Amino acid sequence: MPGSTFARLALVGVVLATVPLASRAGDPPRSRTERFEAARQALLAEAADLAVTGRTVGRGAEPGRFYLLVTELERTGEAKEDYLALVRHEQVVVRAAGLICLARRFPAHAFDVLDARRSSETPLAFNPNGCTVETITEGELVARLLKDVDLLEGGLRPQPRPLPRPAR
Repeated sequence: MPGSTFARLALVGVVLATVPLASRAGDPPRSRTERFEAARQALLAEAADLAVTGRTVGRGAEPGRFYLLVTELERTGEAKEDYLALVRHEQVVVRAAGLICLARRFPAHAFDVLDARRSSETPLAFNPNGCTVETITEGELVARLLKDVDLLEGGLRPQPRPLPRPAR
């Protein structure tokens, strides 16, 4: 029956379209771990030239490169240790990425880590939204992050979302 053959071919096409093909050189990473590692490597490679940017920056109000990398790291990191390793890095932009991801993904464990960085005077370029890049310290970033873990969302959140303080 011709309809039956067509239905089988359509079913095969649907199955092939939904089954991930084996990764080849040059293909984008598939697993969460591979995606996290790719974003981490990109962050490390680009850190010297990155500003801490938000979701709506520049003339086109598009996501900044830092924001895109942090978003991917946040989505694909599987444990708080993934972010703590970034927080311990020597480059301030890498530390900023780790602090932001930790605050958003593991808020119950983030307060003490952020609080420990509050007095840091290390400067960084900061552009959470708009066109103006300002120089702030890592400690200032931490203070802003404690007040609003969504500070890179460019005002698209209705209200600031402060990081909860742990009960002691």
